[in-house]
Amino acid sequence: KIAVAHGTAIDIVLNENTQRKSLAALSFPDVAKSTGNELRLFGEAAMARPHLALQYVRELLGQPHKRSNTYGPHYFPDTIEADPDRGSCRFVRSKAESYSAEELNAMLLSYVKHRVQEHTGKPVRRCVITVPAFFAD
Repeated sequence: KIAVAHGTAIDIVLNENTQRKSLAALSFPDVAKSTGNELRLFGEAAMARPHLALQYVRELLGQPHKRSNTYGPHYFPDTIEADPDRGSCRFVRSKAESYSAEELNAMLLSYVKHRVQEHTGKPVRRCVITVPAFFAD
């Protein structure tokens, strides 16, 4: 969920489908159909084709690459390779295009920032990122 604090009041930011909860998912369109501008789909739009959506990338932050390429029960549509400099996970889409878990999470945070700015009509200057006490929250 994304919320904006106005003094003591909290306002929940709705996603594109006017829902209170936004999915932490992103996907990229087919490279062959791209117009040259890098396009990313987030949240519900990314899940329109779930077999191409990247989810749970935050769980790979700081994790070393595993030769078995198994990262819990999660499915990743792109190849995961070891970053040659850091040994961490790197999502490889093509020889020319690859992203670290940090870069993918930064893309998700950019989406969140955009949603808030669209909701409030003001630029975001400060933010707080929290983790729920129970993951079912």
